[in-house]
Amino acid sequence: RTSALCGICHRDTMEEYLAYTEGGGEATCQECHMPAVNRKLIQNEPWQKLHARKEGKAHTFSVSSAMKKKKDFIDLKFTEINHDKKQIAGNVEIINTKVNHSIPTGKYGYREVLLLINLKDNLGRIIKSKQESMFVELNTQLKPGEKKIYNFVFDLNGKDNWVNELEAIILRTNFNRTDKTQFAKVELQLGLLQ
Repeated sequence: RTSALCGICHRDTMEEYLAYTEGGGEATCQECHMPAVNRKLIQNEPWQKLHARKEGKAHTFSVSSAMKKKKDFIDLKFTEINHDKKQIAGNVEIINTKVNHSIPTGKYGYREVLLLINLKDNLGRIIKSKQESMFVELNTQLKPGEKKIYNFVFDLNGKDNWVNELEAIILRTNFNRTDKTQFAKVELQLGLLQ
């Protein structure tokens, strides 16, 4: 019922949580990572038919269940955009607005959060891309309430016709980058420059 149980193993994340929340008053780990469900507590046949559905908690501990609880937990936007026919430059600003620990956090497994900044044409194809990684080990994670600004410059040439849109996406990914969970996305229409 309290975050203290989670903190037994996840000590570093618990220390962040306690420092940020000053000892309490915020959502518990379970509120975000164990969403409420209405289900039968016995799943096996035939006993399942004898039991009614009850309120309980999902035991998935997933990032996606936390995301559903804390919608829009990352503020993501483009700032200071300058563009002409030769170059597009600007910043992507990211703020951890609602999560009481760093993104990513913890010591177990591969924890990378990836920022992709894509330049797209009028058909939605990616012409150019830049990526930035956030890791706990490199101290590049996004801390609670922290704002990070990443700049980008895309040089254009004659092949970059019909530049139309900037897109920024924040993803949690695995080592092989085959499993991706989207945290936030923002798009900015540039108009047809050429």
